[in-house]
Amino acid sequence: MKKFLLSFVLIIAFAFYVMLSSGRTNGQPLATITDQTPTTSVIPIVSPTPSPTTIKPSEDIASGSDEDSEDDAPKTPVTKPTPKVTVSTPSIKPKTVVAPAPTPVSVAVNSGLYKNGSYTGPVTDAYYGNMQVVATISGGRLSDVTFLQYPSDRRTSQQINSRATPILRSEAIAAQSAKVNIVSGATQTSQAFVQSLSSALALATN
Repeated sequence: MKKFLLSFVLIIAFAFYVMLSSGRTNGQPLATITDQTPTTSVIPIVSPTPSPTTIKPSEDIASGSDEDSEDDAPKTPVTKPTPKVTVSTPSIKPKTVVAPAPTPVSVAVNSGLYKNGSYTGPVTDAYYGNMQVVATISGGRLSDVTFLQYPSDRRTSQQINSRATPILRSEAIAAQSAKVNIVSGATQTSQAFVQSLSSALALATN
């Protein structure tokens, strides 16, 4: 940077000297300023060429070759005795797992409409004979209806009731009550069945 500034100052001084020398004629000083327009001279600026830098090898590097050679010499390895470590494993005792006692589950014996058991209805008049039924309750529900008596003295009564009694039984179990439809052709038998079964179910609800 100093060389560059010095070169620049020298160039400026040289240009200024040229301007002074051009203004003189035959050793006379510069004339007075005339009305002529002065010409502007362009001074080229030349950047100095940087001189190459020579890097000298360090004496420490050259002198360090002997030290490196000494470090590269093989060294005899030193073996150290390995200490023996004794590890004692603690004995683990198995744990006894006690299973919890089962929780008793309360089961509802009867959660239905009726009390379990067999209940016999009264004898009712079916005009051509008597009607009496037994209502069987299981699990709180009407599970079966048994006919103890029904009109069967005449052949006509046998034919009618052999068809009507199964229908009355299935409808009563499906309805879980004595509210059944009257079987066509067996009106007296159906009404007597309703009366006897209603009384039997009334006993099951008490």
